[in-house]
Amino acid sequence: MASSSDSANNSAKEKLKFIIDCDCGIDDAVAILMMLQAKEICSEIDLLAITCIDGNCPVDVAVQNVLRTLKVSQQSVS
Repeated sequence: MASSSDSANNSAKEKLKFIIDCDCGIDDAVAILMMLQAKEICSEIDLLAITCIDGNCPVDVAVQNVLRTLKVSQQSVS
């Protein structure tokens, strides 16, 4: 027989955890915006971090692009 604490644990869903690792070209900026929108709609999504790598642009430019994307979406860095 399941205890009341077991059923409480089963009813509380664990959030889906995401880390976005990007070079923040236009495709990554769109993906970030989509994830931020999904996070607003679905309380089960937990965006843990956005990390930047070299790719289509140098990492320092990627960081600036991520920060601009967050500013446009009215999100903050915490």
